[in-house]
Amino acid sequence: MFGSSAQVRPWQLESIAYIPNVEATVDLRLTVFIGGVPRPLTSGELATLLEENYGPLLYCEIDVDPELFYPKGAARAVFASHGSYFKAIRSRFLHIPNVEFNKRTVEIKPYIMEEAQCD
Repeated sequence: MFGSSAQVRPWQLESIAYIPNVEATVDLRLTVFIGGVPRPLTSGELATLLEENYGPLLYCEIDVDPELFYPKGAARAVFASHGSYFKAIRSRFLHIPNVEFNKRTVEIKPYIMEEAQCD
């Protein structure tokens, strides 16, 4: 163990959430769960990738550890339209074109909210 190296990656708390329009009405039924998010990826970078591939977002948040405030490797995003939401769900996976990250494919699933009322 002695002499082994460790990589330190700073994380800025501003990188947690991406909200392009704070006054927009958000439909939580258009929320997706994104698993396998590389920890150095910011919410803005993830939002850009999602918008380029599926359409406009209203919200994107990287899930962080509640004590350490460091990324857990998951995120949630809310799309602006049903079309964009279903396009993302149908794709199931999104390739992240950046060689720096070891894991470059994330999984996209519908986000199921606990205790949410049915329509």
